[in-house]
Amino acid sequence: MYTKQKIMNSAFHLFAQKGSDFSLNEVAEEVEIKKPSIYAHFQSKEELLHKVIDREIDTYFLKINDEMDSFCKNEDNIEKILKKTFMTILHYYDSLDRLYFWKRIILLPPKGFEVELIEKSKELFNQRYNLVKNLLLKAMEENIIRKQCIETIALSYFSTIHGILASVIIYKEKDLTHYYDSIWENFWRGMK
Repeated sequence: MYTKQKIMNSAFHLFAQKGSDFSLNEVAEEVEIKKPSIYAHFQSKEELLHKVIDREIDTYFLKINDEMDSFCKNEDNIEKILKKTFMTILHYYDSLDRLYFWKRIILLPPKGFEVELIEKSKELFNQRYNLVKNLLLKAMEENIIRKQCIETIALSYFSTIHGILASVIIYKEKDLTHYYDSIWENFWRGMK
């Protein structure tokens, strides 16, 4: 089992760096095994990549959804729930590999994976979008934020997150994490 995890971790890293152009020889080299040993765990590169992508989709959505559920159960302040969710999503991408991985999945999905896994991630993204949208609607109903187009606010929320993540890629030499709170405050003030 340990070797299988190492193979999957290597494929994750290589996919993040190269997309689906990585080779099983590269995986074997990183894991320090012979290429035929990979076939004891996976029938093909496609199966390996499928399992890697599926695992990351499950990990990402399970982690963030668990955190959101916890925030909603333990916190009454809508602003705090939205801010904690915002920060949790940003901090999930604590490594460039994870960030590159998701950019590739969203912008350049590997051929053959568009239907099943990409649709799965889109459905899960839509569920999260709707959860945030409902929190924002509640904030409007409670006069925490001004009444405005809910789609615009929800889109702004996620666009701010995606913009920050794109900035992390562009300015990778610079640690942007210490700006997250200030960016949130600017975003939140803009909605009030």
